[in-house]
Amino acid sequence: MNIKRYDEVDGEYGQEAELVVKEYFKRNGYSVTHLPYGKYKNDLLFVNQHEQFYVEVERCGMQRWSSDKPDFPWETINVPLRRQVTEDRLFLTVRGDLQRAVVMFPNDLKIIEPCELNNKHVNGEKFRKCPIERCLLLDLTQPVNRS
Repeated sequence: MNIKRYDEVDGEYGQEAELVVKEYFKRNGYSVTHLPYGKYKNDLLFVNQHEQFYVEVERCGMQRWSSDKPDFPWETINVPLRRQVTEDRLFLTVRGDLQRAVVMFPNDLKIIEPCELNNKHVNGEKFRKCPIERCLLLDLTQPVNRS
């Protein structure tokens, strides 16, 4: 099995996405704590007067999902099985230009049967293939409409 390796360049690329997500939720009334606990752990903790949840943030490469594709361009979004799914953890994939994100919810991810994917980055690693219609698309440049 060939699992995609973590590298520092990917880590720095992803940190920009974490900052944008952090600012988005702060604008929408959440306090935010950065959690530097490791490469496959929670990235951020969000709390407001009604809820608390953790977030794992990933960032798509510009060549894969960019502003010329405003909606997510595939039928599924693939979450590696090595990413632990818990009741209070959301997964966000941020578009390369940092303007949109797709949110995957734990209740949906938990019921998906893992399958093996093979591509140029991985061979034999298991993923949960979450249907895009089960996800929420966020415009990170706009506040949440609460009306």
